Amino acid sequence: MDPEHSASESAIRTSTRAEWLYPVLDDAGRRFAGPKGPMRGLDYADYRRAVLAGRIDRGSGALESGFRSMKTGDCLWLFLDTGVGVIGRGTVVGLNGRPEPFVEFTLDRDESQILAQDPVSSELVHRSLRGVIEGPVPLAQHAELAGGLAWWIGGLGERDERWLEPIGVPPLRQVLARQPAVLNEPSLAALVRALRTRDLALGLVTVPDLGPAVVACDDGVLIVGRGVNGGPGARPTQALKSLGLLAWSAWSLAQPASGHKLEPVVWLACRTPPTADFVHFVEHLGHSISWVQNGQHEFGPRTRLRWQSPLGKADLPLERRA
Repeated sequence: MDPEHSASESAIRTSTRAEWLYPVLDDAGRRFAGPKGPMRGLDYADYRRAVLAGRIDRGSGALESGFRSMKTGDCLWLFLDTGVGVIGRGTVVGLNGRPEPFVEFTLDRDESQILAQDPVSSELVHRSLRGVIEGPVPLAQHAELAGGLAWWIGGLGERDERWLEPIGVPPLRQVLARQPAVLNEPSLAALVRALRTRDLALGLVTVPDLGPAVVACDDGVLIVGRGVNGGPGARPTQALKSLGLLAWSAWSLAQPASGHKLEPVVWLACRTPPTADFVHFVEHLGHSISWVQNGQHEFGPRTRLRWQSPLGKADLPLERRA
């Protein structure tokens, strides 16, 4: 069965049960387990690989609130609030109040595999839920957000297909279903989450002589981004080759949709923190650049100014997009 089709059907079923946003993978006693027993000390990358490989199928954790309201069968949207977002979905199978309130849940497999690869960014969640999220949040009073989360699983993939079809690019989720290792690279995975925050359709292509690259577009811009070496050992000739091939790819992809006046953009996702000179060089040429440092997604100054400033519909909350 197609994961997104089954996810759409199960999203309808969630409307008959209470839904919660549930923080996970922090230091508050959350645990995951699978056929071989408990798995401890997981970060997001570990979790993603384990979910895709079927090594995680259940979890448990403390209930800082909601113990008297939560019921068996309720839906838990698993939330990692460290620049990632909603990374899975589960179903409550047990509740216990001693010695401290805690919940046990099973992972909804198809939905969790989609979210592990293509999470709802924490920035989008915080546009709907202000403040620090330290414990379970009931979504009964945030029905639009709950609907947006369901749309992310069932409707976003369909929208990607519609938006990418004119330029002949396969949607991100279709490619990841066959090649999940493409996003093992943290810098590229972080770029995907950042582009999703801008409400762009995402696909994946293979750039000749380079390899996999992310394609993101709406009705005005077309971005091609790829992981590159940008640290002290980066060679200018390699950078120029990557920039040239990516620029040609972006320009070529924009041509079939030239009636929409798409602006081709190149984005370098550095595998290691780049030198200041490298950042200035890339941005001086008009391109965008980012990297992951100490678990945070960082941007060049001009890149941040362009892509993190208000851009109309890109700043809409998740529920308005759905």
